[in-house]
Amino acid sequence: MPKIVIDRDVFVALASDTRIEILKQLDERRKTLSEITKKVDCNKSAVHKHLSKLVEAGLVKKEETEHKWVYYSLTGKGKSILHPEKFKLTLLLSSAIVSLAGAIISAFIYLKEKSPEHIKIMGNESYGADAVGGGSGGGGTTPCTTPYFIIIFVLASIILFVAAIFVWRKERREMDELIKEK
Repeated sequence: MPKIVIDRDVFVALASDTRIEILKQLDERRKTLSEITKKVDCNKSAVHKHLSKLVEAGLVKKEETEHKWVYYSLTGKGKSILHPEKFKLTLLLSSAIVSLAGAIISAFIYLKEKSPEHIKIMGNESYGADAVGGGSGGGGTTPCTTPYFIIIFVLASIILFVAAIFVWRKERREMDELIKEK
């Protein structure tokens, strides 16, 4: 599991078992003070104090509605404390998508440079590749548009997708084991 850097306020907020239980309750969905009080073994004023500490630490946000209901929900910081594995998975998947986009762009540029020397545009006029913007005069491809770059990008994206699948499956197995233990 990756390390999570927490500041002093978060550390103090996580020092209580009750506050950790409140975070777990809010992980399911946003809840009111009364809903949280029913699930946590504390009175309403104690739960309110715990929620205030969690709001101060930036782990929980307080949402007031027009019907005077007050809901509490996890912030991004709170979710990352409870689920650090999601960051790793997101990073792998986004890197794979960027790599795949690089492969598509490289393939497009490569195919554009390999197009016929003359292109017929709008009737009988014929333009050279230089006039259209696809030629380089030298007749070669630039280093970033060789077929090798396309292959490298495709392989990198495949490897990253496979790594993301392995991370997801590993986290899923660990969660299943935790559920079985309870």
